[in-house]
Amino acid sequence: VLFRSVFLMKRYTNEFKESIVKMHHEEKRLVRSLSEEYGVSPVAIHNWLKDAKSVELSDGSEVTAKEFKQLQKENQRLKEELETLKAAAVLLGKR
Repeated sequence: VLFRSVFLMKRYTNEFKESIVKMHHEEKRLVRSLSEEYGVSPVAIHNWLKDAKSVELSDGSEVTAKEFKQLQKENQRLKEELETLKAAAVLLGKR
């Protein structure tokens, strides 16, 4: 018999996460207090706080840390696609 542990992970809406982050920042609520009141693990709240931090881009605009990570991934994917297209162009040009 194959034993497999299943972790039950709650899914929270973006609005709920944003409200927890807002309460922490604006109302100076402690993570422990928010965790106990709303039944969310402190680790999850700390992750939401980390994701909500802003990163300033070279053009002066700001994005959240989470958005910045997504932009980095997209940039890497586009670079890989460009390299593939360049290689294909070289191969097609030799015909």
